[in-house]
Amino acid sequence: MSKTRRMLPVDRWPSVAAFFRGYLHQDAGDEHHSIEAAFTSFWDDANADERLAFAKEWRALRSRVEGRAWHRVEPRLASLGLAWMPAGGSGFARISRHIDSLVRGRR
Repeated sequence: MSKTRRMLPVDRWPSVAAFFRGYLHQDAGDEHHSIEAAFTSFWDDANADERLAFAKEWRALRSRVEGRAWHRVEPRLASLGLAWMPAGGSGFARISRHIDSLVRGRR
């Protein structure tokens, strides 16, 4: 019996979905050149309420996917609009560190 992979519901992660759809779309590599630059653009464009909502959702999402194999996580994140990430999932660890530093107020 195969396991059905559950997609992450957009209504539970709207701020993360807005970031993925707006900044990690298919052309993001050409547009931003790095996932860190993409997130910095998102963070700079967001207002205080949007930043707070994103930070809360990001912490919850990370705790949900942390420690899982990238090939199992990536399809679930695609349901939130993720269309670009460096190969092999290394980009998720990089962007997680970058997001954490900006959320904590460090640059």
